[in-house]
Amino acid sequence: MTAAPVALSLICSFICPITLLGNPAEIYLYGTQ
Repeated sequence: MTAAPVALSLICSFICPITLLGNPAEIYLYGTQ
């Protein structure tokens, strides 16, 4: 049971920065074209 929160935190630590930095980048790149 202790592995699930650790796995979720690790997954979020990789996905959260990608989504926070990736969404504005996609909006900027595709919005200007």
